[in-house]
Amino acid sequence: MCIVSVGDHTLTLSFADEPAGSYLIYEYSWVSAEEYRMISRQYAADGTPTGNRYGGTFVRLT
Repeated sequence: MCIVSVGDHTLTLSFADEPAGSYLIYEYSWVSAEEYRMISRQYAADGTPTGNRYGGTFVRLT
């Protein structure tokens, strides 16, 4: 996946090896031109948060 537009992004994804109907929401927020924060939160099929999440701050390599 390559995001080429400028600005913050939110993606909703499902994976075959996760519980049926569950999905993850990834939120990307730019801190500076070279640094962004990402957090991923998992939700059950009924939309309730599962409590599974991860994230961090990342620096773009050029």
